Amino acid sequence: MPPRIGGTVTSRSRLSHFGLAIAFAILLSVLTACSSPALVTATPTPPQAASDPQIAAQRQLETDSETPPDLYFQNGFPRFVSGGFPVEGADAVGRARNFLETYQDLYRIASPDLDLGVRRISEGEGETNVAFYQTYRGLEVFGSELVVTLHGDRVSAAVGGLLNGDVALDTTPSLPPSQADEAARADLELPDAQVAGTTTLLVFDPSMLEDVPSQPYLVWRVTISEPAPWQIFVDAQTGQVLFRYSLVLSEYDFEEWDTFGNYAGNTACYWSPAPESIGDEDGLERAYAADVNAVSAWLNARSAYNFYRRTFSRDSYDNDGSQIEVGIHSIFPATTGNPNASWNNYCETIDVGNGLVGLDIMVHELTHGVISETSELIYSFQSGALNESYADVMASLADPDWLIGEDSTAGPVPLRDMSNPARLLQPDRMPVVVRGIASDNGGVHTNSGIPNKAAYLIADGETFNGWTITGIGARKMGALFYATMINLGSSAQLIDARNASVARADSWAASGAHDFTPFDACQVQNAYAAVGLGDGDTDCDGADNATETDDDADYIPDGGDNCPLAANPGQQDLDGDGRGDACDADDDGDGAPDTTDNCAQLLNLSQLDRDGDGIGDVCDDDDGDGVLDSTDNCLGVANSDQYNFDRDETGNACDTDDDNDGLPDVTDNCPRSGYGEGYRDQTDRDGDGVGDYCDNSDDLPNPDQADSDIDTIPDVADNCPTLANYRQEDGDRDGIGDRCDGDQFFDLIPDGSLVDISIRGGPGQLYSVPIPVCLSGGCPDGFPPDYLVSIVLTGLSPKVQVRVIDDTGKSVDRSPYRDDLRVLRFHPNGGRIYHLLFLFEVGFPEGEQEGFLVSMDAGPAEEQPNPTPEGPTSTPRPTPPDLGEADTTAITPAFTLSKNAFCRKGPSTVYDDVTDFLQGQSLQIEGRNHDEPRWWWVQIPDSSEHCWVSDSAGLASGALDAVKVVSAPPLPPTATPSPVPEENEPIEPTVCATTANNPKACD
Repeated sequence: MPPRIGGTVTSRSRLSHFGLAIAFAILLSVLTACSSPALVTATPTPPQAASDPQIAAQRQLETDSETPPDLYFQNGFPRFVSGGFPVEGADAVGRARNFLETYQDLYRIASPDLDLGVRRISEGEGETNVAFYQTYRGLEVFGSELVVTLHGDRVSAAVGGLLNGDVALDTTPSLPPSQADEAARADLELPDAQVAGTTTLLVFDPSMLEDVPSQPYLVWRVTISEPAPWQIFVDAQTGQVLFRYSLVLSEYDFEEWDTFGNYAGNTACYWSPAPESIGDEDGLERAYAADVNAVSAWLNARSAYNFYRRTFSRDSYDNDGSQIEVGIHSIFPATTGNPNASWNNYCETIDVGNGLVGLDIMVHELTHGVISETSELIYSFQSGALNESYADVMASLADPDWLIGEDSTAGPVPLRDMSNPARLLQPDRMPVVVRGIASDNGGVHTNSGIPNKAAYLIADGETFNGWTITGIGARKMGALFYATMINLGSSAQLIDARNASVARADSWAASGAHDFTPFDACQVQNAYAAVGLGDGDTDCDGADNATETDDDADYIPDGGDNCPLAANPGQQDLDGDGRGDACDADDDGDGAPDTTDNCAQLLNLSQLDRDGDGIGDVCDDDDGDGVLDSTDNCLGVANSDQYNFDRDETGNACDTDDDNDGLPDVTDNCPRSGYGEGYRDQTDRDGDGVGDYCDNSDDLPNPDQADSDIDTIPDVADNCPTLANYRQEDGDRDGIGDRCDGDQFFDLIPDGSLVDISIRGGPGQLYSVPIPVCLSGGCPDGFPPDYLVSIVLTGLSPKVQVRVIDDTGKSVDRSPYRDDLRVLRFHPNGGRIYHLLFLFEVGFPEGEQEGFLVSMDAGPAEEQPNPTPEGPTSTPRPTPPDLGEADTTAITPAFTLSKNAFCRKGPSTVYDDVTDFLQGQSLQIEGRNHDEPRWWWVQIPDSSEHCWVSDSAGLASGALDAVKVVSAPPLPPTATPSPVPEENEPIEPTVCATTANNPKACD
């Protein structure tokens, strides 16, 4: 019988099960002493079971815990550990790392290929949560996250899933990212779809999302932004789409729009066509006063914000006061997966259709935004069901009933009943966890009913499925669910949410947090048991009434244990006979007992050992390449990678025709072009001796086929051949990729310095610039909860939208145009890459140049600027760096550049740039502007011409008081500068000088 959902042995029953195991062992010894020979020859437990490092680590953890521990295993991995584990370390991250290192054999992560980074750190109610993400050979493992909860110097729980050290995966892709992009477009049947973020190489394993056997793949993650945001995972070797999920989920700052039947996904996040603004936090446009949808959305969006502020002290969805943007009258295409209302992760907007503007709908969608900023629950399968459920639970707290959507303006027809979700499927029982559903992102709205029912039982109580629950009230339930919601890993399963909630309820009961009592914690546990998640404790005496026994105390219930009398949490079963290796005397099933088998882990009926080294040939590795001869596709020749292009029985190291096209490799100019005779074409357009079919640059000769940075772009065509840069970003268009360009002008540093920027664009184009979130000293091992990045821009045309996105394509902040000022602020997560993304409106003139100023800061939130148009200064002007003592007595004033900078045709960013100067360059000052901020009129070296450079770009020295004031040239006809005049038509300013007798000569 397979284990039921969440079947586990909890800490409260641990002593009784140990006692049962001891009693059984004593009884077995007595029976053995007095038994017949047939009983004496019963299958023995092999000695290697006792030396299993995972079991040894488990027993050590049980000994170390100050309270009875609880564990839950899935696929041999402990997805849940709770107890009281003293740990040392300088801070929470150090203590969490020490915990995982101490018990690395329990987690099966003792491999040099596996590493853990810190995604985020959160604090609350006496606890600190450290969320780790995992990498394999430097590549992120999608959804592989583990959250360690600490109370001071004690680890109380660890919840989540990681890839174990048994994996062996080739991390060199066969497909370039451009082909992955095309595969993603083809899968969505959207050939013109735009790609956002960075198409990134990852490891994808379905077992991180579902309770299925582990099967890792090397994939390209592609984020499609328009016309509907999706994430697509493309096999980097075959081009097959393995997985996809939608990014559309279903001081107060707010804006509401009339979308006229559009929605965020098909309007470039309401950029084109632009919606009509109908209200903000200050009021609603009079023209919409009679529109019931507009009025209801305006009132309920305000109420949704106030609900989070008053209930959880949360300032908007990102806890940093970001504007809540709502589009009404929205019409959704079928691809959104939710035809009614949605949260758009890419745009950070709420869309609602006519009628669905009730308070619970608004809080539901806003909660998706909160989740996007915290746990980032993946919107698919079980994690997606949790995403939906938490949105429902928060909605039920704000609009205190258990119906969702009953107060919509479309009429009192609820979309869901949280108190009785079973009626959506079968009347008398809860739904099971559904897998493999193609629609609705894997059944997220179906499976959400399971935790929804648990929330209802915890708050109100009821007798359900044989369990009688006494409600503890919505306030306590809401506090528990909110704390769990924001602290789960992104791929959390239903059992993870149960385990985290039960552990947190126990912890709160011990400390009295949120007025929790041990009785309250017991009701939480029993409510989850009632919906089929974990064991309960009917009489709340601290001992679980587990429905299944666990005789060997390995935390695998006997009903699902392949070796119920010998501890084997990993459940290894080499020969697949249903009997775990821990109690199988013949692991490989070849008839030779493990104790005498010269190769106990592989089938070897003959026990042949030709070299007499005591190791059977099927376990031997004669060529020393680390691959056993029994599976080596090229015996006698070392080929540890086992590369086999044509997938026949012979590896390339031994194959004379690698691609099986009938041409020997020695004469084939493309020995790995494809499979079969259809690939015999020997065309070589660039004449470099490498056939076009396998030439990584068939229009540029490169016989060595070098790709030094392994980014699938050959060195001869790579604008940054020494550093991987799949996208070939080149912000200043100088032919040198941004990653290698030390002289690029759009090189933001989070040090508060002001930078003068110019960019060019065209209608509907995107311009992306990578931004660092740490100073040159490097990022900390986990960003503190108050770590904030702030970017301030002034002078950017309202025709250009700007936002910050991460490498997944998710928008982390965007800023509307406010009196020439844009402010973007976000809390970065570990392992993410961030870009400043500029979107040019459809009517933007092709090739037009935009000039503006930008500064960037990073550090504690209270130290970050948050300027407003009404403030004393829109853009902070930091003190120029110290370039040494300035000679103030110098006859000729000079300006020394502290950074690369443009020199413009006038004293403002609205003017076109004439030339550029490099850091350290010294220029002769011949004039200054009349107003602030200060610009210097300098002579261009080796030229009689002049241009204007911003004072923020360096340090002026010399007799500055004697510098003449010069008038600026006429402003360009628009806010965007006109094209640069011909070189023989320079625009020279008019020179004037103020005197004591005429102080206003230059006014």
